[in-house]
Amino acid sequence: MKQSLLKPTIVCAALAAALPALASDDLRISGFGTVGAVHSDNNDANFLVNLNMQPNTAGAGMQQGTSLSLDTKFGVQVDYTATSWLSLTMQAVSRHGPRSSWTPEIEWAFAKFKVTPNLDVRVGRIRPDLYMLSDYLDVNYANPWVRPPTSVYSQIPISHIVGMDMIWRQSIGDVNLTVQPFAGQTDIKFPDDMRLESKNLLGIKLNAEIGEWNIRFGHTGSYITLDVPDLEANRPLLNNPALIPIGGGFTLGQAFGGITTLPTASQVLTDIYPDHKYSTFTSLGFAWDNGDWLVSGEYAVRKLDFFDPDTTSWYLSAAYRVGKWTPYIVYSDLTVDSRADYTISSYKTGLGAVADAYANSALSALGTEMVRYNPTGQSVWTLGTRYDLMKGVALKGQWDIYKTREAKGHDNFYRGWFGPIPNAANTNTNFTGKSQTVNVLSFTMDYVF
Repeated sequence: MKQSLLKPTIVCAALAAALPALASDDLRISGFGTVGAVHSDNNDANFLVNLNMQPNTAGAGMQQGTSLSLDTKFGVQVDYTATSWLSLTMQAVSRHGPRSSWTPEIEWAFAKFKVTPNLDVRVGRIRPDLYMLSDYLDVNYANPWVRPPTSVYSQIPISHIVGMDMIWRQSIGDVNLTVQPFAGQTDIKFPDDMRLESKNLLGIKLNAEIGEWNIRFGHTGSYITLDVPDLEANRPLLNNPALIPIGGGFTLGQAFGGITTLPTASQVLTDIYPDHKYSTFTSLGFAWDNGDWLVSGEYAVRKLDFFDPDTTSWYLSAAYRVGKWTPYIVYSDLTVDSRADYTISSYKTGLGAVADAYANSALSALGTEMVRYNPTGQSVWTLGTRYDLMKGVALKGQWDIYKTREAKGHDNFYRGWFGPIPNAANTNTNFTGKSQTVNVLSFTMDYVF
């Protein structure tokens, strides 16, 4: 761990010292980063900042008591003004990615066209505006907390798309409005050889600034295809349910007198497998900042038409600035709305009602096995403080108290949003067998230049 973290830290420090000298009137080079440490008091599961995007080797808890890589990152942004109506932007970020690598990834690479004084059009690799903090999600220095509340900000793992957006700004009296539609697609690699493809992604952000208030609404929809190796292992069984094991060394086909082929379980494939399934994410947020107090919150609903769960999440945060100090408190909650079991009764074997009932029972058991290990709900209390050490540098300390909740339709399973993913080889029952209270301590140094 120390060796893997040392190399990118040295490179980042050298870049931070050298890049500003390259800037000019038309070329602006800036950067940001975080050096952090995270400790969990539970060694039966891994705390991960983003369950979808971070490998278990980076986790704090089961993998190691303290992780130095969960929050650590370094980014560089280059902005070039070509003309009065055209500018170019590129942003690269190095973090501990899903393949346990620190290789920098291009997050932004777009051209911005100023069509009118109130309308900009961006084309290229952009960040879809899914959250209230999307514009500076990687720049932890811009936020009061160690990290945005994970109950909300871990729900959608899409950090960039290839496409375009339009940003229209208009002032109406005391209200400053922003309307931002966006469209594109993306292909993302996850840990454990999983892969997500998002096609026809369409979304919109509506934002209103009124004095000390900022109010934002967003909605995004996309067709999702998700390649999950553990699920793919069961696809042959659903294409031919005669192969489904039913115990005692027998298959479903053998129970029906040695039948080798049964009709494809098309409904189960449709219900569970993420093959071009439509999904949506809707959020509503606010912030009130009077210079001393900063109060903010977001409410988000995720709807997925496949095995991953639908969720409802929200947080409410209050921070107060006292000189260089900014103490804060946050409460966040994540509810998994989907059940962790699966039932089907419509499958037909062509062998009569008794065979149909038996086959539906076997398919229901197999489907339940495929969805039962999804994350479950959790609530989180957060206490922390920020100290502005100097211009562009902030120190933060944070204590999170996570409490996991039981899955719907699956008694005695409490996973929360912790890893690794339980399966037949790793049931992780010490953690998932009861509700857990997990204390997570985090310390970071955020900087910008």
